Amino acid sequence: MDSYLKIVLADENCFTAIAKAVFNRADEDKSKFIDPDEFRKMMLGITQEYNLPTPTDKTIIETMKKVDLDKNGTIEFDEFKEFLRNIFQQAIIEAEEEKQ
Repeated sequence: MDSYLKIVLADENCFTAIAKAVFNRADEDKSKFIDPDEFRKMMLGITQEYNLPTPTDKTIIETMKKVDLDKNGTIEFDEFKEFLRNIFQQAIIEAEEEKQ
């Protein structure tokens, strides 16, 4: 999995396409941004899909505040893209640590 993520991150066009697909799926109302309700649904969906612990509402709110770099209460694509890049990079780090 970490090799796949490395390949995706090395190819900006590929990474952007993946980020756009995930963003569009989360942007249910096609408003071109992810609102707090959509962000919550996305976070809960991801944790359920990958059998991760369910985040608390507080964790979801705090995460959204970190991702919302311009502090306007929504997540635009560029903010989301950086959020996803950080998730991929962290997954690579964790996979490499597990190998040791």
